[in-house]
Amino acid sequence: MLTAGTAAPNFVRQPVFGLPVEVPGSRILVLVFLRHLGCPYARESIHRLQGAVADMDLAGADLVVVTRTDLETARDFVPRNHLLFPVISDTEGTLFDLFKVHRDPMFKRSAMALLQTSFMSLVKPLKRIPGRPTGPVDQLPAEFIVDAGGIIRYSHYPNSIFHVTDPAALISEIT
Repeated sequence: MLTAGTAAPNFVRQPVFGLPVEVPGSRILVLVFLRHLGCPYARESIHRLQGAVADMDLAGADLVVVTRTDLETARDFVPRNHLLFPVISDTEGTLFDLFKVHRDPMFKRSAMALLQTSFMSLVKPLKRIPGRPTGPVDQLPAEFIVDAGGIIRYSHYPNSIFHVTDPAALISEIT
């Protein structure tokens, strides 16, 4: 796992649309790794992030989402949902590997996680109509904040595929 204070892996990647994303960059980067765009929890995270883009910009940070969804599906999803931030399609999981965002080795036991998680936190994201899985169903999410010098300021590795990103928590880590 990559922790705060360590150097982020350097990379340059072309998002689905827009200019290449680079680490290190010229601004703080909020880098959110999501499972696949068919996942209702990833869709709920995207919905929440979409509402926080302006606040992140005001805090001096750029938001980028990385997903295991294939490029063709992502090219359909991004404009259809009017996303205001770059999305990187990482089908092979190269960036996931660089940032040590693993797949859930206990995925088959995730039914137990359902029992340990509040019912409402699991049901609410389901209003985001799930799509077909377009990436590994056992992929875990993660969140990072990388400063302009390429140093990780914040890292969060949820241990559940049911995790939904909290943009307010990320913004509080930027400021």
